[in-house]
Amino acid sequence: MKSYVFRVVIEEDKMAGGQEAYHAYCPALKGCHTWGLTYDEALANVREAIELYIDDLSVAPTFSSANAGLKASATCQIRSAPAVGRR
Repeated sequence: MKSYVFRVVIEEDKMAGGQEAYHAYCPALKGCHTWGLTYDEALANVREAIELYIDDLSVAPTFSSANAGLKASATCQIRSAPAVGRR
């Protein structure tokens, strides 16, 4: 099993009802977005989303050239800079 390091972005956001939340995504993986009510929840959710994305590539290997080389199941390490004003 290969291991990859992905950069993720976690931004403060608000839900439709005005509740504070965090939007998290991986720019290298098109469509890999998630959210959480806290920064830590968003980080855990994006880690899971990336793992599922990579697992899906092994089942359906049709993907864009931007994701070349990501053909096998993998574990991932997430590196994220702390959000400004993190709560």
